[in-house]
Amino acid sequence: MHNNPGLAFRALVRLAGLLGLASALLVGGVPAHGYRTTSSQTVPSTGLQEWCPGNLLANPDFEEGSRKTEDLGTSLSSAVGYGWFPWFIRGDQRFNREPEFKVEDATRDPLRWRVHTGYFSQKFFTTWATHTAGIYQTVAVRPNSVVNFSIWVQIYTGEADGWDGEKFRSDPDAPGNYRASIGIDPFGNTPAGVGAPPPDTVIWSEPIMTYDDWTQLSVQAVAQTDHVTVYTRGQPEFSVKHNDSFWDTACL
Repeated sequence: MHNNPGLAFRALVRLAGLLGLASALLVGGVPAHGYRTTSSQTVPSTGLQEWCPGNLLANPDFEEGSRKTEDLGTSLSSAVGYGWFPWFIRGDQRFNREPEFKVEDATRDPLRWRVHTGYFSQKFFTTWATHTAGIYQTVAVRPNSVVNFSIWVQIYTGEADGWDGEKFRSDPDAPGNYRASIGIDPFGNTPAGVGAPPPDTVIWSEPIMTYDDWTQLSVQAVAQTDHVTVYTRGQPEFSVKHNDSFWDTACL
């Protein structure tokens, strides 16, 4: 694991969230910074995993820091949450371009709608290009057990910036037709190398094209070995200015 100077600060931020939540419970209220409201539910931002007891994933809410991934074959500017790995199909400068991977940091941005739980989410994007990409993680499980993988996603896409005075919203007239889906490889397989797609053994969810709101994706499979690999996938169709997706609050 690489050293990350931001981990100490993030730990303090998370501790502050815990103290704020405890204080609110004592007085019967809710701290202003303690919850993230989505289109369908409210999720505690304390970093505790009440929303997924017994979660098998490492760093499921991206609150445990991130690392640069150029040693894995990405661009120098990319970073992915600890426990996760990037994948992408290598194309050209317009179609299936390598995306940039970033951890969205709500502690530096008052416009926090791109984070679902806590203070951080995983983002990947291309500008004026499409991509087929995502992140993955391999997890130990019991063979023949039924495993369910879920994660929340938000998509921002379109030709125009879409600033409405409060938020950047997707362009309804010229979107990128951005599709998001998730998958499980019940054999625990991973991509063959940098720029290679996930293996054909992945079981994928149906893709969604819901923009600017958090949507929970879910997929189920039966583990064929003692490991499974879970995947996220973003696939815009058109090379518009903004093809961004944000991922948070994963559960296995």
